[in-house]
Amino acid sequence: MPRREGSGHDWSWAAWLAALGLVLYPVRETVAFWGRWLNPTFSFGWLGPVGYPIKWIGGTAMFFALLLALVVFVRGAQWAAAK
Repeated sequence: MPRREGSGHDWSWAAWLAALGLVLYPVRETVAFWGRWLNPTFSFGWLGPVGYPIKWIGGTAMFFALLLALVVFVRGAQWAAAK
């Protein structure tokens, strides 16, 4: 099925946002897990102002990637139904 003009661009954005989210989101979780595993009294301390925004940015990127993928899917379904 040929893609509509805008869908390729939307898929590209969705792919980049998903990749960004898949890299950034687990970074904070990994640091927290290993920090607590190695030291039960671990605290982010000075890493907190860096770690939490990384998690928020990663989660937001994954949300928008899923939203764009849904938009492209709905457009394709509407296009197929109209055809």
